[in-house]
Amino acid sequence: MIIKKRKNKPDVEIIVLTWNKIEINKNFLKKLYKNTLIDFGLILIDNNSNDGTDVFLREFSKNKNNITLVLNDKNEGCINGRNQGWLISSSFEHKPKYILFIDNDQIVGEGWLQQHLNVLKEGYDIVGVEAWQVSSRLLPIHHNTKPNEPFSYVGCGGMLICREVIENIGLFDSNYNPSYFEDPDFVFRAYNAGYKIGWNFKSKIKHIGTTNISNDLEKQKRFMKSLKYFRKKWENKKIPFIKQKYLKLFD
Repeated sequence: MIIKKRKNKPDVEIIVLTWNKIEINKNFLKKLYKNTLIDFGLILIDNNSNDGTDVFLREFSKNKNNITLVLNDKNEGCINGRNQGWLISSSFEHKPKYILFIDNDQIVGEGWLQQHLNVLKEGYDIVGVEAWQVSSRLLPIHHNTKPNEPFSYVGCGGMLICREVIENIGLFDSNYNPSYFEDPDFVFRAYNAGYKIGWNFKSKIKHIGTTNISNDLEKQKRFMKSLKYFRKKWENKKIPFIKQKYLKLFD
């Protein structure tokens, strides 16, 4: 259910999901509003929290004209929740040029969004903050730390996307719902469609690494389910091999 809609006309629409962990959500929003120095739209989607997060979000959004608040009556999962945010953004009369997905356990530093946009405008259609290499068996095997390392995809958390990319190739494959492997799948599709993928290796987004998955067994089951589908979809197909030039704006 959409509780309220934004009234501003931003260039960037930020989409964030919440599910419990109220203190994490409070800290995320505090830093987001303190350290984002340009206008933005914010779609907050709560996946049926039961710890007071929904009440907090109602109160927090009251006097902010850039927030669209959505309170789901069930947990739609991470991937379907993100797709829901995109559909809501697309339904507005004013459609921002850029969509940004960020997780509520990613904390932003001062000027983070302008810096992220600056990287995108170096000639990319998608820019992420975490780059990964994928093996021939379609497993993420290396989390890149050096700018000269080739990569296969960038993660969804902190991913900034030109709207036209999603309009042309679609968003996340819901067969991966609730989580895992939706981001390499999306990047592989974008790459094969000719779009340019960038990595902001000096991003001002810090991942503190919490999770809403209740236990390791559940996490493993979700991972293996999505991996099986990912392998079936991408076996015997070319895996992106992306080498990014060192960006002059980081000198």
